[in-house]
Amino acid sequence: MRRQHAPLSMIGPDRRDEFLLKSVAVQAQAFGLFDLQDACPDRYVEDGETLDFSGVRFEVAHCPGHTPGHVVYVCREDKLAIVGDTLFRGVVGRTDFPYGDHESLIAGIKRTLLSLPDDFVVLPGHGLPTTIGEERQNNPFLN
Repeated sequence: MRRQHAPLSMIGPDRRDEFLLKSVAVQAQAFGLFDLQDACPDRYVEDGETLDFSGVRFEVAHCPGHTPGHVVYVCREDKLAIVGDTLFRGVVGRTDFPYGDHESLIAGIKRTLLSLPDDFVVLPGHGLPTTIGEERQNNPFLN
């Protein structure tokens, strides 16, 4: 007898980024990718909610600027922040898109991420990891 698995649900970002998910196929074509589909999450996350993945708890924090609905995920127990394209080693995320907002990005980073202890590891959407302490001390966009 073949075992049936429950379908996986897709958890989206904050609903304010829904317009980006509905244009994945068009955006991908600009990069020569023609077999992608728009993303349709089963639900969206909200600022302040907690997600549990196999016993690892992540707090969801709205941190707009790169996109209107950008969120970061903070695991206090493991001293980890998964930040996507919000904060990188020595720089911050892009805000030169029509929907970007540099002032909101800096305010969100200061409110959400720089409130964490220095020893928190920051995992950006790409590039090398860093720490909150390193960015607090050396990131020229945050001083």
